[in-house]
Amino acid sequence: MTQPTNRPNRRTGRRPAIALLTTCLIVAGCVSGSPPTSSAPEPSPAASLSATSSTTAQPSPSPTLKLEGLLVFFRETTHGLQLFTMDANGGEPHQITEVEGDAVGAEWAPDGSRITFQVNANDECSVAFVDPDGSNLTVLPHESGVCESQPTFTPDGGRIVFQRVDPVTGNDGIWSMNPDGSDRVEIGVGFGLAVAPRVSPDGMSVSASGWNLKEGDEHREGFFTMGIDGSNPRWVSPNWANFPEHDWSPDGKWIVASDRLAHELTAANIALLGADGSSVSEPTYLTAYKRDDQRALTPTFSPDGKWIIFRLRERDLFALYLMRSDGSDPERLTMPSAAAPLEIDWGPEPG
Repeated sequence: MTQPTNRPNRRTGRRPAIALLTTCLIVAGCVSGSPPTSSAPEPSPAASLSATSSTTAQPSPSPTLKLEGLLVFFRETTHGLQLFTMDANGGEPHQITEVEGDAVGAEWAPDGSRITFQVNANDECSVAFVDPDGSNLTVLPHESGVCESQPTFTPDGGRIVFQRVDPVTGNDGIWSMNPDGSDRVEIGVGFGLAVAPRVSPDGMSVSASGWNLKEGDEHREGFFTMGIDGSNPRWVSPNWANFPEHDWSPDGKWIVASDRLAHELTAANIALLGADGSSVSEPTYLTAYKRDDQRALTPTFSPDGKWIIFRLRERDLFALYLMRSDGSDPERLTMPSAAAPLEIDWGPEPG
């Protein structure tokens, strides 16, 4: 395992083409599905965030309730994209990495003791780890030319599930390995291509954003699930060209996601998807933004499943918002800023 050094030119090609596409996807009225459970109760349209006015849901920048846990995300710095942590109640973000290239795609270990993320440097993308205070940074070596990205822990912390791209063979699928990089095993590709994997709370399923390799009327993309062994892929969202970041509710019944890509010039909203496929035609929307410049992205559940934090872009400014898992009681956590927090994950307080 190595620690990255000398910083390359971030503006030149540094990843295989498919891996670059994956990173670009990340950096760029209500309908209801089947009734949610207590960790994600059915939203009321009156309680959902609305965006008909010029300023949407602008309460105090500090939540009225004491929230547990820490957020991790990445954002632009003078030294590339780097990781930050922040108290779930808001406050000043704390930078924890300064790697060569970019540090992106961070996910908490189940016990909050470690963070896994992706390092893009020297035309390579690799799985890395760091402690919440920024110490003990390690980067896993891998086969030259292969991109390993978007890592996430299994619920017991015993395995890492990640996206692997081999530009020679064209294989773009989901793999798993031990946290030390040993025992790399292919899980599957879903319906054709798959990005941004997440593991269900019971460890039995993997979700991802993906698409098939068909054209015309047979083309399909969106979120899907499959067994931890790659078996039985199943669409769980409508046919969306969606932002790939998503999160599981702690009870394993729901997946929270955004319904649009970050760079699309149209409103993007947060929705709940039934992990059993029940929302494939009618997701449960938690927000109702309407203006083209309003994009709600990167939703993440609180560790107890009662809350969701997401990022709202509005008139080229970005802020983090908190809402209950039914879309009610919205509160703004951070003041609008040109600095965009990207790919947010909400984890427990470290050990």
